[in-house]
Amino acid sequence: MDCNSVYVFYFFFFLMISNWNCIYFQLCGYICIACLGCPGKLIFDVVVRSEIGTYYALDLGGTNFRVLRIQLGGRRSSILSQDVERQPIPQHLMTSTSEDLFDFIASTLKQFVEKEESGSEPSPVRTRELGFTFSFPVKQSSLRSGILIKWTKGFAIEDMVGKEVVELLEAAMIRSGLDMRAALLVNDTVGTLALGRYHDADTVAAVIIGTGTNACYLERADAVIKCQGLLTTSGYMVVNMEWGNFWSSHLPRTSYDIDLDSESPNPNDQGFEKMISGMYLGDIVRRVILRISLESDIFGPVSSRLSIPFILQTPLVAAMHEDDSPELKEVAKILKENLGVDGTLFLFSSPPILVVSI
Repeated sequence: MDCNSVYVFYFFFFLMISNWNCIYFQLCGYICIACLGCPGKLIFDVVVRSEIGTYYALDLGGTNFRVLRIQLGGRRSSILSQDVERQPIPQHLMTSTSEDLFDFIASTLKQFVEKEESGSEPSPVRTRELGFTFSFPVKQSSLRSGILIKWTKGFAIEDMVGKEVVELLEAAMIRSGLDMRAALLVNDTVGTLALGRYHDADTVAAVIIGTGTNACYLERADAVIKCQGLLTTSGYMVVNMEWGNFWSSHLPRTSYDIDLDSESPNPNDQGFEKMISGMYLGDIVRRVILRISLESDIFGPVSSRLSIPFILQTPLVAAMHEDDSPELKEVAKILKENLGVDGTLFLFSSPPILVVSI
């Protein structure tokens, strides 16, 4: 772990400790609304490292979705091989209709399956089975059934809220002519925890900090009020915290966080997620640069591109952060090509000094 990672870890650690009472009571209320339906057996009864065969997975949870084919060799061989394909989701599909979104996903999945199975004889008996990772809040009543509660991470498909997501996916696969069945529906944090336990049985929690952010952990089943009386063979269940929706007056929000939230498709929602996740960090930086340009002449004339929301993506911000060249050439290049900003006006001063009030 590098120094920056250590600083980030301790920032979140002390932030969580200082806000623990608020986190506890707020998340308890939220989990009661969006309980997983007590599928604790997902981790303990299914992930036993004895699985053998070829399996498919679909991961939908941000600006991209991934399809995966994996071969498992049981306890001794573990993971034999895996093939992954990442597909960006067109921006218009994030606010279109559920049918448009899932038809696009099913078409991509079908092409992936046909490419992976080209030259091999398909099984005449067994329908292909798919694990479906869906990284949005759902009310889950079984291992392969979940109703969407709300959208996050920039999605706003109105006709899908309150609908059964597995049914929508399977209907799209039927329309595309793909012989496949969704055998399991999980949140991405639960899937991450399952993978962690596949490699190390002592794994008890998982955290996602990507396009969005979330966490889950193992809890005694008898400690979860909504699920009392429903026992798992292990005595434990997985709690999906949905902590991206956490909010506290103690969170260090800036004016940029407040403005971004108010202009988002879901204002006053997913406050913690909007402060730290990859979907939003790039636009927060854009807003900072725009304010600097408006209030000073450090970049010269104000570029019109600075007013375009999300024109600066978080990976570009990460690339600028990694630039350790003396002249910060990569920073200047990214500012010029993406924002129309002439960074040479201040980057090549000796030394470059910039003070921003938040």
